[in-house]
Amino acid sequence: MVYSVVEQYSKAFFEMAKKGAEIESTFLIVEEFARLVESSPDLKCLFSSPAFSQEERMQAASAVLDHCGFTGCGAACVKLTVLNQRLGILPMIARSLRLRVMRDRGELEAEVVTAQALETEHLEELRSVLAGVSRGMNLTFSTKVDSGVLGGLIVQIEDLMIDTSLRTKLKALAMALKGGRCQ
Repeated sequence: MVYSVVEQYSKAFFEMAKKGAEIESTFLIVEEFARLVESSPDLKCLFSSPAFSQEERMQAASAVLDHCGFTGCGAACVKLTVLNQRLGILPMIARSLRLRVMRDRGELEAEVVTAQALETEHLEELRSVLAGVSRGMNLTFSTKVDSGVLGGLIVQIEDLMIDTSLRTKLKALAMALKGGRCQ
């Protein structure tokens, strides 16, 4: 349910921004406002506590938007989420909107998780291996180091996940040795 609401908002925001030729600025404002709320305990409390009225929340959102110099379609999108009491899903809307903006630019993002940081030449090799998956779009990488992966890598491009991590292989081996029983 939440996913479909997120996608509906993301699509609506993208279409509004496209109509006004404000795609990049709208995305940046939505993303930054979501980041501001997430990083501020006071703002998080203000926007999630029932102790504050809808009017107070809207005034606070307007004040933050004005203080940051956020205007136009992006500010309107943020105000709409506040008005509809959907600010809690704004980070998910921002992520979905980011993917839409990237697709519009002809880009795809690959999230790569490895046990150790990848060298530039390894990323370029990975880019050539994933060329077929990227459907001719420019592939950008978002990398993360997680020592729990142990070895190998996990790549996610939109809804496609490729997991060649040693952690996953060991879990599969343990499951096979148990005869497929979960404990």
